[in-house]
Amino acid sequence: MITHRINDATLNKADEVLVMKSGRIQERGTFSDLMRAKGLLYGFKMIAA
Repeated sequence: MITHRINDATLNKADEVLVMKSGRIQERGTFSDLMRAKGLLYGFKMIAA
């Protein structure tokens, strides 16, 4: 699945989430792990909130 919207319910169901920036994978892991790491996905989610 490719998404441009951050939806907790959908991302929590994924086995693995890849976060891309400029065509390259920047982060990889479960939604929970990526949110705890406070990296790009966390930043995107905070902007979208």
